[in-house]
Amino acid sequence: PGGKVLAKTFLPKDVVKDAFVYAEDHAVPCCAFLGKENRTLSPHFLLDELHERYFEPKSLQAESVEAIASENVHKVLYFAEDKKTIDEVVRPYWESRIGGRAKLTQAIPEMLEIVPMGSSKAIALEKVLAEYGIEAEEVMAMGDGENDVEMLSFAGLGVAVENANPKLKDVADFVVSSNEKNGVAEALWNLVL
Repeated sequence: PGGKVLAKTFLPKDVVKDAFVYAEDHAVPCCAFLGKENRTLSPHFLLDELHERYFEPKSLQAESVEAIASENVHKVLYFAEDKKTIDEVVRPYWESRIGGRAKLTQAIPEMLEIVPMGSSKAIALEKVLAEYGIEAEEVMAMGDGENDVEMLSFAGLGVAVENANPKLKDVADFVVSSNEKNGVAEALWNLVL
């Protein structure tokens, strides 16, 4: 309410360092989310696309891994040119090494996010609902990515669009048309109004 911050979570410094060392060693575009801006070691056209197409903060070049790790990093994002690189190379590497230090999620198939333990859209939604005195059963949540799974499971009514990640469709109460075919409007019209 009124721009009030309800919670903040940050990645452990060692995870941030490991993430950028991996990115540099394997030439995978990578940026750290700091809030109003992002940091990267190596500028890349995909990181420019992240800003221009997805309206994420611009990735500014940092001097070193240590400079990035000294910041409060909300998440680290890898962005590959294809889904296969994420699914067969980047994600398996991190699944075998992340342990309980952080967790992995995806919003878009060509991206992999490393986020702090204890952070998710469900936790954020829970905090907002508590602030306003609203019960989860009174809420409809919609999504299309793996990073929406916990939120749809938490909300009273979880809706996935047809072109959603299969993991999300598995937990959704309803699946509506794709977002390109007015699935959001369909859900509002048929399930809310």
